[in-house]
Amino acid sequence: MKDLDPADVSQCQATRLAGSFMTLGPRKQVRCSEVPTCVMLENEPNPKDGQRGYMALCPSCYVVFVQQMGADHAHPIMITGNQR
Repeated sequence: MKDLDPADVSQCQATRLAGSFMTLGPRKQVRCSEVPTCVMLENEPNPKDGQRGYMALCPSCYVVFVQQMGADHAHPIMITGNQR
C-alpha cells in the first residue's frame, strides 16, 4: 500500500471549474489558488486501503466540502500562521 502524500499547507488542494457559465465548451478543473486555513482529516478509514485521507482547504472550499460530504465525514485541523 502506498503512503498518502502529505497535505500541501501552502495552497488549497480542492479543484474548481475554470471559467464561468458563459464559457464555451467544456470547463476544465483547476486547483484552487487560495491559502488553506485547515486540513480536513477523514473520521473513518477508507475500507479499501484502511487509510484516512486528508487535504488542505481554504475557507470557501471548506464550506463546499461540508455541504457535499457532510459535517460528520471529516474534522478540521486548523493551520496556524499561514498567510500570503
